[in-house]
Amino acid sequence: MIIQCPNCNKKFNVDESLIPKIGRNLVCGSCNHKWFFKKEEELISTNDKKNQDFLTKSYFPINEDQKKNDFEIIKERKQLEKVSEETKNIKINKPSVFFKFYSYLVVLLISIIALIIILDTFKTHLNVIFPGFEFQLSKFYELIKDLKYFF
Repeated sequence: MIIQCPNCNKKFNVDESLIPKIGRNLVCGSCNHKWFFKKEEELISTNDKKNQDFLTKSYFPINEDQKKNDFEIIKERKQLEKVSEETKNIKINKPSVFFKFYSYLVVLLISIIALIIILDTFKTHLNVIFPGFEFQLSKFYELIKDLKYFF
C-alpha cells in the first residue's frame, strides 16, 4: 500500500498488515509530521478532481446514524490534531555544556576511585606479576595525599 504524507507529499510503501481497520498514527520519515491514517483515506483521495465531484454530489442517502458517526469521527480527528499540535510545541531542554562537563568529570573520578580500590584489593597478587608494584602503589597514595593538602 502506498501512503502519502499530507505535509510534504512524500510517498511511502507500507505493508497493509501493519495498519488495522480502525486506523493508526503514522510519522513521516522525511519531515517527522504525525497524522492519523485509515485505509479508507487511501481509497478516496480528496485531491483528485473526479473524487471531489463524487464527494460533493450525494449519490447515497445519509441516515441519522451515519451523520452521528461522521460527527464523532470529525470530533475525534480534531482532538487528534490538537494533541499533535501540542506535541509539536513541546520543547526538550538540552543540558548545558557546563553541566555536561561536570557530569563527565564525576564519572571519571568514580572510575579512578574504582580502579584504585581494585588495585588495592589485588596488590599482593599483582606484586607477584609486577615486582615493586606495592611500592609504586604506596607512592601513588602519597601523591594523592599531597594533592589533597594542595587543594
